[in-house]
Amino acid sequence: MSETSGAASAVLVNCTVVDGRIVDGVGPLPDAAVWVRGDRIAAVGPRDEVLAQAGEQGGFTRVDLDGAYVTPGLTNMHTHLSLSLPGSGGDGVKG
Repeated sequence: MSETSGAASAVLVNCTVVDGRIVDGVGPLPDAAVWVRGDRIAAVGPRDEVLAQAGEQGGFTRVDLDGAYVTPGLTNMHTHLSLSLPGSGGDGVKG
């Protein structure tokens, strides 16, 4: 792991976060923020909460994403459902 203390810090604001929890029924989070400290995501959540967390740790650069959608972290965005669902589950999505 890399050291993130004292590293450059940025908070991405004015965005909607869509993450891997959508498969669990957690919908997109509007008016969200993503705090990146060094080469790690330090926090994701409601804008005011993330800004407060980042502010407690010192200075940061605020980056306005102008309403963009963000998928933080590593999320597998490519799949073949017929390969992911064995047996009759996969057969049902082959068309």
